[in-house]
Amino acid sequence: MDNEKIKEILLNIQESELEFSVVMTGKESKRVNGLYKPETREILLHNKNFHTDNELIYTAIHEYTHHLINEEQIQANGGREPPHQARSHTNYFWAKFHALLETASDKGYYKLDISTSPELDALTKEIREKYIAPNGHLMREFGQKLIQAHALCEAANIRYEDYLDRIL
Repeated sequence: MDNEKIKEILLNIQESELEFSVVMTGKESKRVNGLYKPETREILLHNKNFHTDNELIYTAIHEYTHHLINEEQIQANGGREPPHQARSHTNYFWAKFHALLETASDKGYYKLDISTSPELDALTKEIREKYIAPNGHLMREFGQKLIQAHALCEAANIRYEDYLDRIL
């Protein structure tokens, strides 16, 4: 798969009016699989990190999500570049990313099939049956408490991420 094919797939998942490029770096990185550079509108993919096109597409969609959000912010800013934000993986980012993954899956560009690994399939069933099913109510309550903590952190001018990392 080459840069143009990846770009064609991304545009078929969701159109973008903002020009961008896809660059496979030919490198391996232990830190990241890819990154988006909003200044140059480049999606960089460290293609030596991937064993399959499926893995490559997942990361390309992740970085494309950053591009699409950058485009939205430019439009909201009257065509001006938005200020750089310290936190790029917001709840909005994850919601948009997962929606794009769903579209990619529907169009046959991306596939999440755990049945290819019988061990993972069995472990998934065990996790669902032994942990999620009997404790789902605890997870919901826990999520509600985290939402409450987030609101309280905002009211107290405390970084929620710092609270999660260093207090909880």
